[in-house]
Amino acid sequence: MRLKFELKFDGYLLFSGFLPETLEQGIRFELKGGKYSGTLYMPNRAKQLKNVSLVPNNDEELKQWAALLCGGLTLELEMSELSAELVEAIEARKINENTEKFGRELFEVVAGIHTRVVDYFRNINKQSWIQPMHPLLGGYPEDIKYSDDFSSPQVFMNGWDAKWLDDRGEWRSLTVGRQINRGTATLSEGIDKETWERLADTIERSKGALMRDILLANSLQHIEEKNERLAVIESVIALESSIKHLLPRVIVRLPGAPQIDEGALEKLFKKAGLSSVTEVIFRLIQNSVGLTEDEINLVTEAIATRNEIVHGSRRHLDASKARKYVHVIRRICESFASLAKQREA
Repeated sequence: MRLKFELKFDGYLLFSGFLPETLEQGIRFELKGGKYSGTLYMPNRAKQLKNVSLVPNNDEELKQWAALLCGGLTLELEMSELSAELVEAIEARKINENTEKFGRELFEVVAGIHTRVVDYFRNINKQSWIQPMHPLLGGYPEDIKYSDDFSSPQVFMNGWDAKWLDDRGEWRSLTVGRQINRGTATLSEGIDKETWERLADTIERSKGALMRDILLANSLQHIEEKNERLAVIESVIALESSIKHLLPRVIVRLPGAPQIDEGALEKLFKKAGLSSVTEVIFRLIQNSVGLTEDEINLVTEAIATRNEIVHGSRRHLDASKARKYVHVIRRICESFASLAKQREA
């Protein structure tokens, strides 16, 4: 059976020089041991693209567009291992215990994909204006219940405009549960082609963003919301995580580095403290990892500022200074991640 769902986002997904408008340009992935084969793409630019009348249709011209704003993606799922009885019930719109059970499994699959897409664009690729997923999509919502404790996944199918493809090639509304009059789960640095294609691996592995990526994305959002103090706090926490988990791996793999265990470096950094590591260790390795003196000074200031905020002695923070702190910390964290990955390859 072939199914289709419309995923919407609170905040536009930003593409650059590329739009996945055909099935061939979409990403493909498999879930639950091959039971579900999925394709994610953007086939309806009239509904899914902002300022659609200005965007060229020619692929070569499209490459010149650095900011392409996409408000929704289409998910198609093909399924195996469906019983004949279940297929017949869906085709006849006969709701029973089996269709409800199937609907809840669909909810988990589609909500998981929806969550991973937001996670990938917002946290991993730092499109921080995209709002996190609706809380109800974190798990089947307890408040969508009938008085007899019977719950229905249909509210989510409606929110995703779920459809199935019949034998005549026509898309028909998918009904797997009773209708209820409750709120639905619809959710009210551009991604290039290569980055878009990596999303398939993120979905298949259910591999969410690392906490430091989430903290950095949050920091960027706080800056835009003029909450500079919280932005600095979360970005410095992300820096601490990078130093703990990435910097030892980077150092032991530097050309000419002495034979030293990563664990020993982790213990050293923990004893030395964050300020000492940035002021001393960063300067020792700055040429090898591409750090500048200005960047080290900014990071040192950011840490001192964070400490003042936490201890209550800093009530006001200049917005432009906070933005510099957040961006330099983001660059350093991403640089360490890239260097650690390169050294391990």
